[in-house]
Amino acid sequence: GDDSAVAPDQQEQKEEGTEDATEAPPDDALATEEHPDGQEPTVQVESEALGQEGGVEAEADAQGGAQDGSVLDEGQGEDAPPTEESDEIPTIDPADQLSTVDGQGGEDTQGEARDAPASVSPTPGAAQPAKPKIEKVDSGRPVTNEKNYQPSKLRQQRSTFPDQLDPTLISLAHSFGIDIDRRNSLHRLGKTTLLTVSGNAVVLLDLDSMQQEFLEGIDGGGVGAVAVHPTGNFFAVGERGSSPNIYVYAHPSRQLVRVLSGGTERAYSDLRFSNDGRLLASVGSSPDYSLALWDWRKELVVLRAKAFSQEVYNVSFSPRFEGTLYTSGTGHIRFWRMADTFTGLKLQGEIGKFGAVELSDVVAYQELRDGKVITTSEFGNLLLWDGGLVKVEIKRSGVADKLCHRGAVQAMWMVGEELVASAGEDGFINLWDYSQVDLAEPGDEGPLCYLTPAFSYDVSGNAEAPAGPVKIKVRSMHVDPTGAHGEWIIQDGSGALWRLPHGLKEGPTAAAAVQALREA
Repeated sequence: GDDSAVAPDQQEQKEEGTEDATEAPPDDALATEEHPDGQEPTVQVESEALGQEGGVEAEADAQGGAQDGSVLDEGQGEDAPPTEESDEIPTIDPADQLSTVDGQGGEDTQGEARDAPASVSPTPGAAQPAKPKIEKVDSGRPVTNEKNYQPSKLRQQRSTFPDQLDPTLISLAHSFGIDIDRRNSLHRLGKTTLLTVSGNAVVLLDLDSMQQEFLEGIDGGGVGAVAVHPTGNFFAVGERGSSPNIYVYAHPSRQLVRVLSGGTERAYSDLRFSNDGRLLASVGSSPDYSLALWDWRKELVVLRAKAFSQEVYNVSFSPRFEGTLYTSGTGHIRFWRMADTFTGLKLQGEIGKFGAVELSDVVAYQELRDGKVITTSEFGNLLLWDGGLVKVEIKRSGVADKLCHRGAVQAMWMVGEELVASAGEDGFINLWDYSQVDLAEPGDEGPLCYLTPAFSYDVSGNAEAPAGPVKIKVRSMHVDPTGAHGEWIIQDGSGALWRLPHGLKEGPTAAAAVQALREA
């Protein structure tokens, strides 16, 4: 489709902010692709249009399911022994296994599936009454390495930088920190494992023993983004380099099962699985800033569009409204809708308009139940969006500077159903009453509203460090959305990680949440 994105300094003059992206590849087309592992090219039939439930319709295998494996009984995972009708999972070269500090294997606990959120069809960014519809997380057909992907061979083919050191000569032993400029790089796998990124490796950190395991990159340019499937059975790694790939690994086996090619030119900046696990969204960095929706099991792009003309930090699917996505980054947020038009399935994007409010980078956002969206800002306040426009800038009452945070706001999430949480570079986590945020209205002095947080927590003031008091600048967080882990993980401005017990149960009331945090 046509790129309707504009630079931030031209954004307020923009009158039309929608972009259409046609389904990729075209209807009834045949795409011939060369396989990344060097096999003969195969002819692949055009991917199907999205069904009414927002997922990709299951395709009957032309060879009776042999290629993708047979359907397993309920509860049988991908690591179960293969049935007679399914392909055997190939033996993995020992060189392809994880390298660890002490040579031990990885965690064997398989993640638990979560129910997908309710979904309806909204207008992007506009308040909508929700009509709950419970959907089951897609367990799907078993995903195995039937194409015999071997990371060691792919690494030799893909890593072609001149004068590059032979990767077999050395092995990664320890990572002393985390890239502080990386977004959305903290993910939980199982009960104790944290999935993150350091340089050209995915790091699997056991939070109890602090043992590190590494899954080294394949394309040679570094790791750009990671994402975990809703079931916890897979994780995706988007790399950097020349035409980098996305590699999907099974968990806990760490076996490479899918390779997604052609999504961006230089680097992936974020990845996110859909709530039901059927789709994977990716967004690229400079120069193309490409947004792609993948049927990752079939290794096919379903839809493609240009996300923006500057850096994009986030991509995510709406937890409530079918066919709605969000992207945000430098000087923008964008509201996307998958629409079935007379010319086929399209991805339409509307750039959010700041209006009279100061233009800002949008590092994080949170969708509210009625379709409004609340976002962070780099100047310390919160922005409430309705219908693609900033409805009100939320400031803090009771303090002299009227700022919600003294510095950029870096994280935004829900605590139960009654509180909205924000965290900033000032080292504070503030909890805001949901109803007050949702019903905020502009005042006499413009699009401003003043609220008092229900609770304000000083992370630095409660931190225990061997060297004494420290100042923690929140840069990124794992916010434990279901409360299953009992703690928040904070990445600070110096590359360190902090564990903050919150004591919250799933779906706490505002009073219970505040009391739990006081006690924690």
